[in-house]
Amino acid sequence: MRGPVIDLVLLTLLVLFIGIQQHGRPQARNRVWFLGWVFIYLSYVVWEFTLPHPLPDRFREAFRFDLLLLGQLAFVVSFVATAARLRRVVLVGLIVGIPTVLAINAHQIWFVPLKMLVPAVVLWEVYGVYALRALMPPRWRLRRLLVLGICVGYGAAFVAHLVWSKNVDLQDWALAELVLCSAVLYGADEQRRSLSSIIGTVGFLAWAAFYLLDSGVTLTELSGWLHWVYVFWNVPKYLVAFSMVLQMSEDARSEMEQMADRYRDLYHDFRLMFERNPQPMWIYDEATTRFVSANRAALKAYGYEERELLAMEVRDLVVEPEPNSEESTGNKALVMMPAIREAVRLRHRHKDGREIAVDVTEHRILFRGDPARFVMAVDVTDMERENQELLHRAHHDALTGLPNRHELDIRIERCLERSVRDLRKAALLTIDVDHFKQVNDTYGHVVGDECLKAVSARLQSRIRQADTLARTGGEEFTAIIGGLSSEDDAQKISSMLLRIFDAPMALSACEIHLSISIGVAIFPDDGVDRETLVRRSDDALYEAKRAGRNRAMFASATV
Repeated sequence: MRGPVIDLVLLTLLVLFIGIQQHGRPQARNRVWFLGWVFIYLSYVVWEFTLPHPLPDRFREAFRFDLLLLGQLAFVVSFVATAARLRRVVLVGLIVGIPTVLAINAHQIWFVPLKMLVPAVVLWEVYGVYALRALMPPRWRLRRLLVLGICVGYGAAFVAHLVWSKNVDLQDWALAELVLCSAVLYGADEQRRSLSSIIGTVGFLAWAAFYLLDSGVTLTELSGWLHWVYVFWNVPKYLVAFSMVLQMSEDARSEMEQMADRYRDLYHDFRLMFERNPQPMWIYDEATTRFVSANRAALKAYGYEERELLAMEVRDLVVEPEPNSEESTGNKALVMMPAIREAVRLRHRHKDGREIAVDVTEHRILFRGDPARFVMAVDVTDMERENQELLHRAHHDALTGLPNRHELDIRIERCLERSVRDLRKAALLTIDVDHFKQVNDTYGHVVGDECLKAVSARLQSRIRQADTLARTGGEEFTAIIGGLSSEDDAQKISSMLLRIFDAPMALSACEIHLSISIGVAIFPDDGVDRETLVRRSDDALYEAKRAGRNRAMFASATV
């Protein structure tokens, strides 16, 4: 058999369930509903539990009414909670409502005559008209009329009832008015009536009817069929609560459907951008490194058919770097990479065998439910070639292709460091073409340039790859040669370089007989730093020219 304790237990479970349902939901309406049910639950607690020092029934009834009123106000506010002017309307409501509620409490506790409440009730109804007109959207025409009728009708009915019967339960009348407004507003923001809104409207209407019946008669004193009204007193509340829970479930399902639609749109947009993107893109399985998808730009850039590429692994594209190189560390294990890898320079192989320089960006994703990687590869082969050419021009002579003075300085320092480490000697040779000005004056600069290229080619043919020959002036060349045991090794090299010019230079327009002069400085005998060796070698070259040219002069002989 149902009773107060069972109803209290059911309300406790109901409040907990609604609290769990609304937790984490984005709608502010759900949180206000939960707050309203907390107030209603507390009103039942106040009524059902007896304190050790119980208050008189009139005090407890007044406190219970205040909690019920807060709960019903929370429901009304929840239906217009998104209105822009809600804060101002609530503030005015506090200014008007608090004196009205205090007046009703005074009537309940100290039996203040009802006629003294007429101004407070009229002021409350006027505020109700103002608040609902301010908060309800203009499109709610029928609801605006219904709520306006409730406010005006209630004010007139209260005054008339007071005049004719002189016995009005103002608390139940006030609660019934708020519940009727909730019945009108429930589900008002929906374009169509749903099952939850229908159940909630019926529940609010039944709830209001019970308050209206209770305001005129005492249900516990009735017999017959009206006694069953008292038995089912809490049923409307459960209908309203059930409809609210159902509404939360419908909202969740609607959000899931909207989210699914957004994901479908995003997937469609991604596929469109993926397929039509001009940059090569593909997706590969993170565990097996096999391709699972590739766009048309990737197939075109690498020369494969789609079925061919999907049968391959990512490592099949990667050109294996030289052992112990910087690139080898990054390519060893494709599956042991961070979640995001941006603009990593790699070398890939085209289907025809040629190498492609690419900047690879990778992101870890889920593809068809499995861990995968999305890759975009930007072909930088031409840019890399241009950068290499610019770098080569910055460090090499434009005419002969030999290292220039800047590059020579770097290589001299390396050679000296190596010589110190290996306990060997090194020779710095400054080479100048004898009487080269006459070649330019006689044959012109075009032939002169051709002659300089031929001179550099002959010198380069006798210089080891481990050593360096550079052009450091108009007709001046410098060589740094390491790994020497003694000065005699430098003399042999100088003699060999002099002899290669015994034969004439066969140019496109003529043959020219040339000779060279060489100044030689030995490390560490003539100096232990680059500046000293260069200066001593230049001095030795000057002495060689002054001695008649076509010879090599050592710095040690000029001291």
